[in-house]
Amino acid sequence: MHKRIIVVDLEASGWNGYPIELGWSEVGAGAYESFLIRPNPSWISCCEWDPSAEDAHGVSFEMLDREGYDPDAVIFPFLKAIDGAIVISDAPEFDQFWLDQLFDASYLFTTKEGRVALQSIHSVFPKFDLLKFENETENRKKHRAGPDALALSNHLYSITSNEE
Repeated sequence: MHKRIIVVDLEASGWNGYPIELGWSEVGAGAYESFLIRPNPSWISCCEWDPSAEDAHGVSFEMLDREGYDPDAVIFPFLKAIDGAIVISDAPEFDQFWLDQLFDASYLFTTKEGRVALQSIHSVFPKFDLLKFENETENRKKHRAGPDALALSNHLYSITSNEE
């Protein structure tokens, strides 16, 4: 029996910013879930809001304030969805930082226990050509966490199902 693999993606307010959206997609499922994240007050005072990041994902601060969810309301469905799965990211060095910020803002996860450690996509798919995939998908209009996770999980499914 194969273990489930979940692709995770986060969008942020900037490279040195805070998480604004968490999305995930199970390889082979053909669907995704995503949540906009209402900025925690501590993030606003310490972290950047980069206009070029807003241009890339198309999410404004006002949209987050209006439509975003508090960190705990994002974490719980995420943890339920990934339970027992291998959780991967195409950029764990960034996504882990932003995911940790999300957990840090939680009222219920006050310790490091129960947090998620993202694995590199190459730890599960060592021959995967990430640069080629990114070049092929770069023409998308906006980078959003859910659709980005879905695009990658669909691609991984197509290459792994061809190998079987």
